[in-house]
Amino acid sequence: MLWSGEKVYYRGRYFTLDGLRMEVPPLQKPHPPVLMSCYSYGSAARAARIADGIIVGQQTGFQEVKDLAGAYMDEWHKARTGTPE
Repeated sequence: MLWSGEKVYYRGRYFTLDGLRMEVPPLQKPHPPVLMSCYSYGSAARAARIADGIIVGQQTGFQEVKDLAGAYMDEWHKARTGTPE
């Protein structure tokens, strides 16, 4: 993973990394928070399973933000233990 500061080699279907290295690795451990944008209940639930938090657009109304945050939290508690930071 690039965040480790080590050289990364990867050959995939769409791109290749040949000895790529991030020169200044992030200070956060084990990695920086990964935030995911969401505009639907499905994407909020997906974010709860694979990301560290959500971002909603400025055009989203207050009630929609509340509902998306609720969907995120509901799925987060199903998929993980503890409390999100």
